[in-house]
Amino acid sequence: MAALVAAAQLFIAWTAPLLDQHAFRQTQTALTVYWYVRDGIDLLRPPLPLFGTAHPSIPFEFPLYQAVAACILKLLGAGSVEAVAAACRGVSFAAHLLAAWPLHRLARRHFSPVAADAAVLLWVALPYAVFWSTSAMIESTAALLVLAHLDLVDRAGTAARAGRLVAAAAVAGALAATVKITTFVVYLPAAGLLYAIGRQLWRPSRWSWRDPAVFAFAALLPMAAAIAWTGWADFVKTQNLVGGVGLTSAELSRWNFGTLEQRLSPAVWKTVAVTVGATILGLPGAIAFVAGGVRTLDDPRRMAWLLPGALGPLLFLNLYFVHDYYAYAILPVLVVLAGSGIAWVAGLGRGPWLAAAAAPLLVAAVWVDADLRWRPVERARAGEPPVYLFRRLMPGAPQWPDATRALEIARTIRAGGFPPGPIVVTGNDWMADIALYSERPAFMIGKDPDHWVGGCNERNWQAIRAERPVLFVKVRPSRNECLEAVPIHACTVADRRDFWIGRCMAGS
Repeated sequence: MAALVAAAQLFIAWTAPLLDQHAFRQTQTALTVYWYVRDGIDLLRPPLPLFGTAHPSIPFEFPLYQAVAACILKLLGAGSVEAVAAACRGVSFAAHLLAAWPLHRLARRHFSPVAADAAVLLWVALPYAVFWSTSAMIESTAALLVLAHLDLVDRAGTAARAGRLVAAAAVAGALAATVKITTFVVYLPAAGLLYAIGRQLWRPSRWSWRDPAVFAFAALLPMAAAIAWTGWADFVKTQNLVGGVGLTSAELSRWNFGTLEQRLSPAVWKTVAVTVGATILGLPGAIAFVAGGVRTLDDPRRMAWLLPGALGPLLFLNLYFVHDYYAYAILPVLVVLAGSGIAWVAGLGRGPWLAAAAAPLLVAAVWVDADLRWRPVERARAGEPPVYLFRRLMPGAPQWPDATRALEIARTIRAGGFPPGPIVVTGNDWMADIALYSERPAFMIGKDPDHWVGGCNERNWQAIRAERPVLFVKVRPSRNECLEAVPIHACTVADRRDFWIGRCMAGS
């Protein structure tokens, strides 16, 4: 039933524009897939041509997800933007379903069969899970790899022979750490604790060669891979002086970890709590989660599950505050503990019917709870949780106002029959939507002259002139008032209320 619920939404939104929620990240991910299909797959220099074509690679995560999606498209002989969206959603959904296998193994081992079954049902059928598992995001791929690593390390702690398990954990861990370090690092302490409990390492008599080997291959090796990839990615970014320099790990550290003021702000923590409590679990799921959390206190293995849930927002507070999809990283913790709460309630009954019905009833209650808080549409804000969970299913749900503008700009560019070459977009920061749907490399110039990525300044316009762009786009309204971004109306191709397109600008 859960798989059918998720598959139904995937079918409905198979090729829908990637502009529903956090379009910035979805279109950015899909843009790399598009250019992989068009120009070939380069894992070390994934293309993200948002700051010109001289140095188009701006790598963040190791592009495993993007490469898999591109390989599927190449095998099928498809390369349109719609096909890219479908492939991205398909890979994300497949990884989400595959992640249910290690999730079930872990929950069954540490909790109970009923808790494991309930956790998998929640994992697949909660509104939040349904939405993000069918988006163009790397989150489910990271979750699959992290859960596989956690399961392998846990089993290595109790297996008679652990060599193959440790080797597999090293591979899964290295991929998980390079694909999304912010997910891997919050689960690593839990993996270590579960291994120590399985091995009973508090007893010196239990120590053996296996323990340092597991530490080296399942922990140090993945972290070394993550450090190496981050160093390489920073090197590649610095080759792009228009935008890449401002996106290195050192420049983003404040963005990733947040500030002291945020950590002392009740409003920030309230937003994170709303994301976890209201958007992901809803009130019924939150009650089940609390019940399951209480029941972890009688078993150290179960208490280990609390670590990732706490470490995620504690370490990366700003990411969890700004981007509600980051909470997907701790979704396994939430559904397992909620599943444990369901199992406890089911155990209060005398017949098997309660155990069989409790989880589906909770899923239905969460959908109803989210729907009640979502209505009425006309008074809801576009980004208000959980509005976006229904946006693909309900045509009347509010959209971000920028969504239709990007598609209209792209349609105008594609229909114009212009020669190949990059476009310049001012006033849209480094959003990838126009570049993706116009199917062109771009220079994305920020809204402010001194914007930290792609600012509107003379140095960046020198790089723009060197590549001879064929079109210029000014997104309206915009704070960008630098002289170079002033439209020249003699060059106008299209002049609308919310955008202008022309063959030249003052800076060209």
